[in-house]
Amino acid sequence: FERLSRNRWERYKRMIRRGYTNRWNFFCTYTYDSKKHTEETFRRSLMNTLYHLSSRRDWRYIGAWERGELGERLHFHALTYISEGQMPGEVEEHEDYSTKRHRREKSIQNSFFNARFGRSDFSKVDNAYEVGDSIKYISKNDEKVVYSRGLKTYFVSDILDEDILCKMGDEEHGFKYILAPNFTCMVDGEIMGTVSPKMIEKMP
Repeated sequence: FERLSRNRWERYKRMIRRGYTNRWNFFCTYTYDSKKHTEETFRRSLMNTLYHLSSRRDWRYIGAWERGELGERLHFHALTYISEGQMPGEVEEHEDYSTKRHRREKSIQNSFFNARFGRSDFSKVDNAYEVGDSIKYISKNDEKVVYSRGLKTYFVSDILDEDILCKMGDEEHGFKYILAPNFTCMVDGEIMGTVSPKMIEKMP
């Protein structure tokens, strides 16, 4: 990253905490068609749609607005979790010409969002590296980051000594610990299981 301002750095740290504490399975981009929306109605309508998907279908997302390099068309990027059976519309493969890369490319789009807004792109997120890349992409400009309800920023767990790889800090400022990637989660001394996205959801 380039040198970040204090505010932007704090914002990025919040995104990182939430990014690695919650489950994700898609990186989504929503772009509007001028025949369907103005910028103002697109912003309002998309946010309203995502709000209802979050409250009614348990969608989770971290996202931000951005303008395209070509034509500066407004669009919205979101790291998203969609549980099984909660995707509206049909997910379809499309092949279009990319004006940015000057070649034909395949993409996965959603009929529900295409019909309402213009175009949608859904890319699978399969591992922590892709989560990190998605967060960096979302945070690359100064636009306000939008979070759905229900995202955890942290969780509370007792820690076994053998799960501590190393200790940082001092007594005056407090210690922080780097843990094994498969550390054991515990609540009030009770072993809950090995850390995983599903386990984190159960933790306080």
